[in-house]
Amino acid sequence: DADKSSAGEDSDNECDSLASPTKERDQSNDDTEPMEALCLHRFQADFHTKERLGTVRPYANKIVIFGAVVVTTLIITGCTLYSFSLEVMGLVGIAVESGQDFAEAKTNHNLFTLVGVIMEEARFLDTGRYYVGLGTLCALLILTTLIVPIVQVWVLVRQWLPPPLEK
Repeated sequence: DADKSSAGEDSDNECDSLASPTKERDQSNDDTEPMEALCLHRFQADFHTKERLGTVRPYANKIVIFGAVVVTTLIITGCTLYSFSLEVMGLVGIAVESGQDFAEAKTNHNLFTLVGVIMEEARFLDTGRYYVGLGTLCALLILTTLIVPIVQVWVLVRQWLPPPLEK
């Protein structure tokens, strides 16, 4: 995949056509060097000599965006599908099963039902500090398992792609 340094200058590279010149992208900060999109970067293919530089293929941007959509979908699916179950065993389990017409005393949970169970515990305890503490726990659980991974995927896509052209 490594091309000679002149091979990456074709006009058919869609990443090059999306990018604006460096000076136009960052007129506000003259002191700092603007961040270069990774799709525009010329990667060094041979570390002993600096003659061979590799560039990104034109279809790589589409693969990156498709991968981000797939990962986002998988994260959301993983949070909504049942991932674990709680089963009541022993004498208490037999008592629960008898109250349910001897159906199995097993409950399946996903991220959102787990948050519901935690908040149900706060409602049962009915004290302000438990609402705050368990509510914070629920917020952190959703934040760290759902929101942060999705944001991280799209921040990495933003690093890969050049900024949109400004009119």
